[in-house]
Amino acid sequence: MSRRLKLAVTAGAVALIGMTIATTHAGSATQTVNSYAVKFNCGEYGKFLQATPAERLEGPVKPGDYQTVINVHNPQLSTPVDFKKKAILLFSGTKPINETNFEQPKQPGNLIGASLPPDFGMLIDCQDIRKVLLPGIPPAPTFIEGWVVFLVTGPAAGGAPLPLDVTAVYTSNGFNCVDTGCTTVTRNGFSEDLVVITPTTVTS
Repeated sequence: MSRRLKLAVTAGAVALIGMTIATTHAGSATQTVNSYAVKFNCGEYGKFLQATPAERLEGPVKPGDYQTVINVHNPQLSTPVDFKKKAILLFSGTKPINETNFEQPKQPGNLIGASLPPDFGMLIDCQDIRKVLLPGIPPAPTFIEGWVVFLVTGPAAGGAPLPLDVTAVYTSNGFNCVDTGCTTVTRNGFSEDLVVITPTTVTS
C-alpha cells in the first residue's frame, strides 16, 4: 500500500471516529427536569383510640381527620406546559401499629401525563390521589400519607424547563371521645396550612 493511500485511509478512519463520537454525545445529551414534591395527608387516623397506654403507640400523625389539596397553575401567557405526575404511598392505616421493619423504601406509582394550557389551573385532592394516582389503595376514610410529584422536563436541545406554580393547602381537625370506651367521637378544633412548593432541579 502506497504512503498516499495509507494517509487517505487514516484520514477517513479519523473522520469516522469523529462522527461516531459526535453522534454518541448528541444521543446521550442530558435534559433538565424540575421536580415538585408535595406532601399529602388524607383521611381519618386514630379516630377511636382511647387515652390508654396500650393505644398510645406513636404513629405518623396525631389522631385526626386530614385533607390535602394541591393547586397547579401554568403561569405562561402563550405556551402550554406538559408534565408528568406520580404519587408515592408511604403509610396506609387507621391506627398505630407495632413496627418491625423500619425505614422501608416505597416505590412510586405509575407516571401519568398531563398538560396545562396557558394560564390554566388544576386541582388535585385526596380523591384524585386515591382514584387516579394510586388506584387500588384503601378507600376513604382510611388514612394515607406520602408524596405527589410533578416532573417538568426541559427542551431536548437543552434549556430550562418551563415553571409551574404549585401550592398545597392542608386542613385537619382533632377528635374528642364522648364516652369512656371512645365508641362515639366529635370533631375538635381546626387547622389550616398553606405551602408554596419550590422545585428541585435534576437531570435525566
